[in-house]
Amino acid sequence: MEKSAEGIVSAAPAEAWERIAVVTDVHWVANATRMFAFLLPGLVKVFSNEEQSDAEEWIAA
Repeated sequence: MEKSAEGIVSAAPAEAWERIAVVTDVHWVANATRMFAFLLPGLVKVFSNEEQSDAEEWIAA
């Protein structure tokens, strides 16, 4: 796993993803992520920008 200025980027195929953390303060992005989470592989959780460190801990667990 490598980290870029935008966040953590994975080179693994989508089927291998166990957790997806979306960090955003854009309400429509958070709502759309929650609405379509069932289409994504693995667990999906939305975090606010203030919770980025929590998101990084959750994704690494």
